[in-house]
Amino acid sequence: MAISQDPQAPLIVVCGATGIQGGSVIEALAESDKPYRFRGLTRDTNKPVARALVSRGVEMLQVDLKVENELNVVEAFKGAKISFVRLYVFMPKSYVDGLEFSQVVTNFWEHKNKQREIDEGQMLVRVSKTVGVSLLVWSGLESVSELSGGRLTHVFHFDSKAAVTRYAQEIGVPFVNVQAGQYASNYTQHWRPRKQADGSYRIKLPWNPDSVAPVIDMVADYGIFVREAIEEPVFGAGTEILTCGEMLSFRDAAAQLSQSKNITYIQTSAEEFAAQGRMPVIEVEDIRQSLIEYGYYGGKDIAPSLMHLARMPRTFAEFAKEQDWEAIID
Repeated sequence: MAISQDPQAPLIVVCGATGIQGGSVIEALAESDKPYRFRGLTRDTNKPVARALVSRGVEMLQVDLKVENELNVVEAFKGAKISFVRLYVFMPKSYVDGLEFSQVVTNFWEHKNKQREIDEGQMLVRVSKTVGVSLLVWSGLESVSELSGGRLTHVFHFDSKAAVTRYAQEIGVPFVNVQAGQYASNYTQHWRPRKQADGSYRIKLPWNPDSVAPVIDMVADYGIFVREAIEEPVFGAGTEILTCGEMLSFRDAAAQLSQSKNITYIQTSAEEFAAQGRMPVIEVEDIRQSLIEYGYYGGKDIAPSLMHLARMPRTFAEFAKEQDWEAIID
């Protein structure tokens, strides 16, 4: 079904609509036989992706909201339909009047600041409650600090999202936590195979090669889990969905990629990985240990999350088959 323009259709506001998760949400719900209207929030409505969404009937708004501006921004946007500002991940009240659902994502990797992500996420939750959404779809993660009894406290991008989840529970906003699995696209970007002097290729990461994670093609498949959260009665407010295309070890992921190239997985040190500038050594070490001891989802069963999907998610092999590896690998 095409994106609805019927004012009676539920309005879904999607933060980061031109991004990976937000874009996937719009695509999956546009495929539904149920009508939805969309309001997408982005930093730049002039980018090609934003213009393409407008041409399909998505209302696109350009916004940039920060925690310290919460009251001023809400007041400034009252009655406005469009305002030209930059968006991080905020959702002001003036943009969600009449909202029935909302989908919220925060972007830790943009600033690598745990407290900022908590503050931003809590603002989104507060605004969702203030405007009275019937359902907030939140992209959270597990608390490694809690799983480890306070022993592994440096997996910041997990703990920050878990703190927002707790806040949503405390203030009583109706929400479903659709947790994001491990991006399959990691293997085409910063985890991509690197060419060696002998012509072979290596994937060098600090994670134990036998640690298993829920790999998912986020662009193609994250949205079908959000659709499940909204449309299936067994889910909805107060529930949790664990997204996954395939449970796969790092060693097995490399082996699947090696069918067309000589690719091996090499476990590198935390120090070597941290030297690339993505995260500090202590965070690398805690992530590695948490995957060994607790797994990505803290030992939770993913099977219930796969039972009511509109279609099955793609496997890692299906994702890999569609990639242009000659252009990707070094």
